[in-house]
Amino acid sequence: MNFREEDIAFGTTSSHEDERPLQESSPHLEPRKKTKRLRLIPSDPKLWFEIGFWANFVQIWAATIFWISGWTGIPQVFESIQRRPRLEDGVYWTPQVIGGSGFVIASLLFMLENQKRWWRPAPLSLGWHVGFWNLVGAVGFTLCGIFGYSRFIPADGSSNWATYQSACSTFWGGWAFLVGSIVQWWEAVQPPRPQKNKPTDVEAGSNGQREQGVEEKSRS
Repeated sequence: MNFREEDIAFGTTSSHEDERPLQESSPHLEPRKKTKRLRLIPSDPKLWFEIGFWANFVQIWAATIFWISGWTGIPQVFESIQRRPRLEDGVYWTPQVIGGSGFVIASLLFMLENQKRWWRPAPLSLGWHVGFWNLVGAVGFTLCGIFGYSRFIPADGSSNWATYQSACSTFWGGWAFLVGSIVQWWEAVQPPRPQKNKPTDVEAGSNGQREQGVEEKSRS
């Protein structure tokens, strides 16, 4: 069997069957897809008028502010600011009130997004229940901060009504967020429903003419 110089140089034989393109020799390999860039600010001006965008926009800022209370709630940090009531109100209770209020607004927007009319609830929609239970949890987290302003710990170490309600609001508010997360998980794994495209005016008119023609033929 004779070999050519170029075949010997590249370590191949005279058979050029392996010189096919990669996609032809490996049909299971798919062409490389272009990765989408992460965008936090919408490039399409229409998105600024979408309820879903504003709901997520408000929620991310509310979570950022609420995070301050989580950091100042660390035992070592909280013990140092607890001696100064004004500082405690400013860096621990106030972020809870502002962040919780933002969660309330975002939850209401999520509910409105799933409603056909702004005044008509949609209890049969999973997305509406996600917003509803998040709204309950947001109210609880907001009340936690509000009751925290009027806290008072007597000398004997017992807690008063406001301190007790602040802790309870966090408790049932957290459970409401858990229910909302489970419903959102349930909604995410559901297969998408096929959307029925409504016929346009032109299509509806042509369909009406066809039906009218069929009726005339049947009469004749």
